[in-house]
Amino acid sequence: MLGKLPRILLVATSEKLCVHLEKELTGMAEIVHALTLEDAKKTLEEEKVAIICIIACMNSDRPNTMPFIRQIKESFRGHIVGISRYPTYRAQLDSAGCHYTCDRDGVTAKLLKLIGTKKRGR
Repeated sequence: MLGKLPRILLVATSEKLCVHLEKELTGMAEIVHALTLEDAKKTLEEEKVAIICIIACMNSDRPNTMPFIRQIKESFRGHIVGISRYPTYRAQLDSAGCHYTCDRDGVTAKLLKLIGTKKRGR
């Protein structure tokens, strides 16, 4: 394959979501997982990332990633995808600066569209 795979930073506390995305996007993108907002900041400082996927609620039942999104949107030039099952939380993610929002079931399709790849056999 020519060139590098696009790198996607997944900011989420869910290992299950990370494993799912790694499986679904094998050979099409590289998933870098950050379990905390601090890890995400460090990754963004050290690595080139094409897309950030971030859940609304990190270690909380309430949306709490919006300040982080507002902070990174000033300097990050890639796509930011907010993830939540709740439409009201997705609206907050959108207001904070996410370019796209979706629920967990729609994140694979959204990422495939953003990286310009179609999943084989679907």
